[in-house]
Amino acid sequence: MGKLDNLGAIVTGAAEGIGEAIAIELASNGAKVACVDFNEESGNDTANKIIESGEKQHLLKLIFLIPIK
Repeated sequence: MGKLDNLGAIVTGAAEGIGEAIAIELASNGAKVACVDFNEESGNDTANKIIESGEKQHLLKLIFLIPIK
């Protein structure tokens, strides 16, 4: 049993770097992680790393509705 069993976490920027590391660490401690990133391919890579470790996860594709200038 992990310290975060039955808790949920939403990690933005989960495709790489610090966001990826946080998502993996949270999942390894039992949290159900929603990986959010606009880079769907890299986000899927992070989600698959979590799945391969035996943890459950969800991937949400972030869509920007307001143009960034």
